[in-house]
Amino acid sequence: MGDRETASDFVRVPARTLDATIEFVTDDPNSPKFLADASSPLTSFVRFALWDNAFNATPPLLRNKDPEPENYVGADSRRFYIRVRQPSSAGVGTVLADWFTLDGNPPARLGDPPQRLVDTGSGDKSITLTEREPGVFTSRALMLACDDRDGGFIDAQPGLPLPTNQRVRGQSDFRIRKGGMFGATEARFPSGGNVQVRVQVPIFNRSPDERKRLPVQIFILKDGTGSCMGNPDDPANPLWTHLRILRESYERISIFAAVPGGPPLAPDSNIRILDAPPGVDCQHFQIDLNKDAGNPENPLRKLVGAISRQSDTVTVFYVHHLEPSGPGTLSGSSTNRSSTRVTVHRLPADVSMIDSKNATPYTLAHEIGHLLTDKPDSSAIGGFHFLGPTTPPAQRHTDHDLMRGNGTSQTESIAASKRLWNAPDSDGFDQVAHILQSPLLRNL
Repeated sequence: MGDRETASDFVRVPARTLDATIEFVTDDPNSPKFLADASSPLTSFVRFALWDNAFNATPPLLRNKDPEPENYVGADSRRFYIRVRQPSSAGVGTVLADWFTLDGNPPARLGDPPQRLVDTGSGDKSITLTEREPGVFTSRALMLACDDRDGGFIDAQPGLPLPTNQRVRGQSDFRIRKGGMFGATEARFPSGGNVQVRVQVPIFNRSPDERKRLPVQIFILKDGTGSCMGNPDDPANPLWTHLRILRESYERISIFAAVPGGPPLAPDSNIRILDAPPGVDCQHFQIDLNKDAGNPENPLRKLVGAISRQSDTVTVFYVHHLEPSGPGTLSGSSTNRSSTRVTVHRLPADVSMIDSKNATPYTLAHEIGHLLTDKPDSSAIGGFHFLGPTTPPAQRHTDHDLMRGNGTSQTESIAASKRLWNAPDSDGFDQVAHILQSPLLRNL
């Protein structure tokens, strides 16, 4: 979802035509000021917000007070700022800049197709910059989102009313823009001017390129009653929500989950409808904990034997129902690289099973998260799952984490179980660090 404004609405001019410079800067993480000033370090890239200081343990859930350390944007560990230096404007107090996101890469040559705009704030892309010292102006903290709810395109969540002073999409000084991991963000000064200076930086570091690709193949079982996910060409099929959330969940931390959009299901898609092989009951798929993955009578072995598996690739099977159901889903473990090793759930490495009857919008992303985090069940407190730290200042509460252990959220929202955080949990386990080291990831 994006805006209708086109890149031709902007006039590109050399910076020398104004006595001004414009920059993206960050706050020093080792000595945070929760503002930007003349000494704030430049940044050559930005990242998606983690919402890692966004939530209170008790109502009101969203931390949205005016002081930046108590604001979900102002305290996000991936916040950034716009800074303008214009000596001729010393003493004016405030100035306005424009801020937006774009897709792809800048044109390499004059005449190449322009970048397409992704998000200009849906009507007002202007951001107020406050004078910090004579002729030096900075914005409040800004952040990027990769899904519509975080980006403010869709109501945040029923029951999470925003304060009356909260700026919303379409108004000036709305502090969130939606973007993509292959795109960039740009700022221009002065706002709305026919002559502007500009700065553009990519989303995620490109030198070296920190982005990774996660190959995934998905098989939807079919028996005499039909596909366990119904008609995948139906736009309302929950499969497409599962896939979108999978992409969004890992895009936040620089990973491209290589699954298609849709519908319809493309002929060359890495999603396949699979007839249940002999001996496999996908209505009541039995996870037999007494039979390891090498046992020829293990139904999972029969299932895996019926497909062409790609090496070091996450393989997902959707079945009608898993038994024993438990949370309705089970995963293998990427630690067990040998085909002769199995996990406690007796699944071969790099395989996830999804119970289509019990799956929530976040189940697919969660189960693949087990393969990527590879957190052992022997962890003292959280087991396989995330259990938030009890010590401040980080507000990384269990309820909002994708890898929580009490089932994933039933509905989408900013407060849903969709966050991945790059700090130790109660077991001292840094889930993002482990994900980014997974052997299942490849270079783009």
